[in-house]
Amino acid sequence: MPPTSFFEPDDKGIIRIDAIREIASRLSLKAIESERKVILIQNADTMNPAAQNALLKTLEEPPGPCCFILTVKRFRSLLPTVRSRSQRIRLQAPSPEKAIASLVAGGVDAEVAPVLAAIVGTDVDAALEKVDQGAAEILHTLKQAIASPDLGEVTDIAEDIGNPRPRADLTFELLSVELRNQLAHLQG
Repeated sequence: MPPTSFFEPDDKGIIRIDAIREIASRLSLKAIESERKVILIQNADTMNPAAQNALLKTLEEPPGPCCFILTVKRFRSLLPTVRSRSQRIRLQAPSPEKAIASLVAGGVDAEVAPVLAAIVGTDVDAALEKVDQGAAEILHTLKQAIASPDLGEVTDIAEDIGNPRPRADLTFELLSVELRNQLAHLQG
């Protein structure tokens, strides 16, 4: 398998021209392990226009055998010139049933698996990490709070659940999925 260079957005969520220049620099080096080089750009649709134009030059005239893999959420966010030099491959997310079955087979409790599948898909490790962070307990508490007619109880529970920060983030993820599920159920 060819060696791969991996690039993703910076801490501000943008891929800047410096990262693309680094790609061009790496491609100019002689490959030791393989003839072909592979460059993976995660969330390429976060490249700013300058970065996309710099990438375009490398796409048009690659320095030797190489393959670029660009992952995007919004293909149309890429400049038309970059899109025209790309082969688009759509990947289908697994069905909710398949994701739930994968999580349960991986050791996630069947009660919490449907909600976690909506967040992590079939990623068993990510689901188990959320279970370790208390997802089952949080989900149980959220369901009780949602069913309660006393709004004061809901805020008290939210305050208890909301510490520390990772647990608060997980709580909001679980809450959004649970509320969406309950609204969908009400709508039939």
